Amino acid sequence: MNWKEQSLTKIPELTRLMESSEETLNPCTRDFYNSRTRRIQLDDRIVYFFRYDGAEEGEEVISWRELKHLRDSKQWNVIRHPMVLNFVNEKLLSQAYFYVAHIISYLIFLLLLSSYIFGKNNGQDILATLFLVVFGFCLIVKCAVKLQAGKISKWFIIAYSFNVITYIATFLFIWTPLLFSYDDYNSDLKHFITWLLPIIAIISAWINFLYILRKSPYGIYILMLSRILYSFSQIAIIWIPTLLAFAFAFHLVMRNSGQKPWESEEMFSKNSTVSQKLLMILQAITKTSAMMIGEVDADNVLERKEWIPNLLLLAFEISTVILLMNLMISLAVGDVNELRHSAQEKLLDIKVNFAIESLQLSESCDCISTYVNLLHRKETNNILVIYNDGTSFTTWMNVKFGDTSNFDEQNTSKMEHNEGMANRDSNRIPLESVKVNYENGKIDKNIGDNEHQFNEGKTLKLLHNIYHLQFPSRDRRMRLLKRGIVGRAIQITLDGAIIQLIESIESGIEPFEGTINGRSSTEIGEDPESYGRKFARWLIGLDWSNLLQL
Repeated sequence: MNWKEQSLTKIPELTRLMESSEETLNPCTRDFYNSRTRRIQLDDRIVYFFRYDGAEEGEEVISWRELKHLRDSKQWNVIRHPMVLNFVNEKLLSQAYFYVAHIISYLIFLLLLSSYIFGKNNGQDILATLFLVVFGFCLIVKCAVKLQAGKISKWFIIAYSFNVITYIATFLFIWTPLLFSYDDYNSDLKHFITWLLPIIAIISAWINFLYILRKSPYGIYILMLSRILYSFSQIAIIWIPTLLAFAFAFHLVMRNSGQKPWESEEMFSKNSTVSQKLLMILQAITKTSAMMIGEVDADNVLERKEWIPNLLLLAFEISTVILLMNLMISLAVGDVNELRHSAQEKLLDIKVNFAIESLQLSESCDCISTYVNLLHRKETNNILVIYNDGTSFTTWMNVKFGDTSNFDEQNTSKMEHNEGMANRDSNRIPLESVKVNYENGKIDKNIGDNEHQFNEGKTLKLLHNIYHLQFPSRDRRMRLLKRGIVGRAIQITLDGAIIQLIESIESGIEPFEGTINGRSSTEIGEDPESYGRKFARWLIGLDWSNLLQL
């Protein structure tokens, strides 16, 4: 089965886009994007040129279907290709003002809910209800588009259910007091409901607001918060039994001290109910948890002037305040440091998903494309300029690659050239002592297993994969030059080291040869972007300086 048949099974639109083209590369591979990408390396910047034009006029070779296929199959090495990243980034920048409107509207909604602490009037109720109607309508449209696009994930179901609960709780919080005012039955239950609903509504709305901010420049801190919460859930198996043990121990030794919440006369009285007893236990647990974070309040224990309470307090301070709490802090610090290295990868996943949803929604509204320039109809800028200081801009020009009439001939000649270079290098350089551990996209820590000699028969098989090189220790050592997008180059000397080589996202991109706007000059000019465009790039754009070094 060739790639067209596979694409027809998994992504039906791919074959339609390429059926009249002379290309035979799979549109979801690095080879395809390399064939449509060129670059120019200058002293202060890198310039990328892309060809997004498809077989039909007005259509591009990348759509939400390709992005969804790459994301679902976890082909992040392909998604990190500059051509795909530029496509995603352009769609994100086009949606920046919509994203700003979403943030502002939800912030106003959150402040409106918080304003109920000062009083409640009809104007607040009507305005909050209007927000709920708009948010609910958008939620229904989003669900319909996702169902129409295909399979939905479990995380979407969880997030969708949480939004539904938030809006239902808010609606009931607004209108149940009016409903309960018609009669006086079950007044205690009604008071409890009207007291609990605003708490649920405000806290869930705050969580939703943080979820919206994940795509902003402050999204990394929200990811840190969720990562620390996940780590706490893992260590809770130690924290909860420790908390319960000391809470009950302090309750036993302090129950006749006359100090709250340790005093338990109500708990052991004959008229006390089960809820009162549970409340006393909960207060003891709450007091102990406050003591665990440093609020020990030792005066109440010292006033007892007894041995056991003092020894228990010392054991509590050592085991919880010093050991357990410092363990939790060290885990949180370690998680934050680890997340700093992988944050861009997680943010890329979030933003790719947002771009897919935006394109799906835009395509579902294609009936109004005559009146509105929809997102999926906008032409993607085909020139990307990245400076060494991390700043970037994009523009569109009429770019023609040299010898672009037949990509098959280019790919064949490229493979023949690589094979010739491999044969030439393997004959000239003695590489018998260089051992290679080959892996197909997975990192293997067992360097000594499955080793192969690096020769002409293995050279071409190592393309687009991860592999380890082991160099022998000799008099003449190997020198490497580490060059990044930002900062100066660093020279590294290796002596008998084992290094892991991962093919970079720029590998396989040929230098630019062609014309720009009908001229052979490669001069792009200065940054043409407006301040609004720069704001959009800061708010929701991709961080090129980090993504190109993933």
